[in-house]
Amino acid sequence: MKLPIAILIGTAFALTACNPGPNTNIPGPQRISTAGRPPLDPIGDPGKVAAADFAFALAAREDGQWTAFRSFAASNAVIHTPDGVVDADSFLSGRADPPEAVRWAPDEIWTSCDGSLAVTTGRFTDPDGLVGSYATVWALQDDLRTYKWTYDIGAPDNPQPPAPPPEVEPDEDTIVVSELTSITGHVADCSPAKEDGRHLSISMAEESEMGLSQDRSLVWQWDQFADGTRGVIVHYLRNGELEQVLDLSFPALAQ
Repeated sequence: MKLPIAILIGTAFALTACNPGPNTNIPGPQRISTAGRPPLDPIGDPGKVAAADFAFALAAREDGQWTAFRSFAASNAVIHTPDGVVDADSFLSGRADPPEAVRWAPDEIWTSCDGSLAVTTGRFTDPDGLVGSYATVWALQDDLRTYKWTYDIGAPDNPQPPAPPPEVEPDEDTIVVSELTSITGHVADCSPAKEDGRHLSISMAEESEMGLSQDRSLVWQWDQFADGTRGVIVHYLRNGELEQVLDLSFPALAQ
């Protein structure tokens, strides 16, 4: 089976887990206020979210790519393909695992203060050697320990980066140190937003949907534009205001 690389990194969307409120899936600008909410205990844990992403990637290699997608998916999951967002259950149903899975790893993580919602971004390599970027949204499950993916988007770099130089075999006296993966983690503020009347305004694409953490300290939305461009935007609470921390966008694939 040969699929476009842009849909090889899985996604899901569980609005019930994120408690988005009544304003989801409504055309036109949406406004979200975080003012007036009491401070919360900071329980967001980027390390726990990173562990879930790494476990997902490992399961894809060891158990099979689509098997892992099904195992780690939250309820109401969707996958953001080049043609738009599709239901993950339908997409994954009966889909056979490819001989070799895409390999990926996170490099940056944002989590809400209450830990109910998190976003990872990172890099991937497909079996043909193409590299690219992805973003995945994770929802904390009812056991308050397990994260499952709720949204993911990815696409290969265009153009691809130059090929790395060939590795030179070290001599017997050389000490080789394995490369370490660097991950940056961020936790949203737990203090209430400033009482200054300011709101977060999000302009919507032709197709768009928004999700937010239970404490509303982290907000994200996917967008699908008429020209085929697709992407995800993330805001989280810093210094009393919702600050944009991610705007990952991919153009339409060449026909």
